[in-house]
Amino acid sequence: MPILEAAKEAVRKIDKNMINEMKSFKAPPSLVGVVMNAVCLLFGEKEDWDSAKKVLGRMTFLSDLIDFNTDNVPERRLVKLKQAYLSNPDFNKEKVSA
Repeated sequence: MPILEAAKEAVRKIDKNMINEMKSFKAPPSLVGVVMNAVCLLFGEKEDWDSAKKVLGRMTFLSDLIDFNTDNVPERRLVKLKQAYLSNPDFNKEKVSA
């Protein structure tokens, strides 16, 4: 749970300007795309930039992330998350926040 709490704390640091900047990208920087594809996967959305921009545009985006129920994620999504995203050596706090 410490990792989950650290992730929630990082989300609390995201502000509207950061979200607007991300939404403005025609094509996101690589790691932004990777992170948002992982978010889309967890939310049950298509894993592409157009879907990510829609997710970012939700008025409840930040609260949806903070309040995300990790206990109800289907097993197949967790497997895909591990294989496609968590196994990526660049998918870590230091590189993503740089």
